[in-house]
Formats: sequence, C-alpha cells, structure tokens
Amino acid sequence: MTDKPFNILVADTYTTKNGEEKTSWIRVGVAFPNKSGEGFTCQLPEGLALTGRFMILPRTDKTEDAA
Repeated sequence: MTDKPFNILVADTYTTKNGEEKTSWIRVGVAFPNKSGEGFTCQLPEGLALTGRFMILPRTDKTEDAA
C-alpha cells in the first residue's frame, strides 16, 4: 500500500438543465494507511457529519491533476 494520503470524497448528485442526472465529488477529508497496512486512519473536520455515499481515492499530485 502507498504512503501517500487519500482523499475522502462525498457524492453530490444533481440534475442538469436538460434533465440528466450527474454526480460531482466534494473532498471532505483525508485518510492515511495505518501502520499494519490493513486499513486507514481518517481525518474529518470538526462539525462535519457524513451520510450517504462516499469514497476514498488516492491523492494525486497537482501536476498530475493538470495533465
């Protein structure tokens, strides 16, 4: 498992003007692989409540995001 942090993303589903349903993902926290490599330690900001669907994805470098 990588030592890089992971983003915690929450789904935001919306309907476009032409009626198409889409999902955008909002970054709400960060997750780090724990020392055993079998799970994650997660950090969320104070006061944030998570419900519904979310995912954890590897964080990419800003230069990778621009490509």
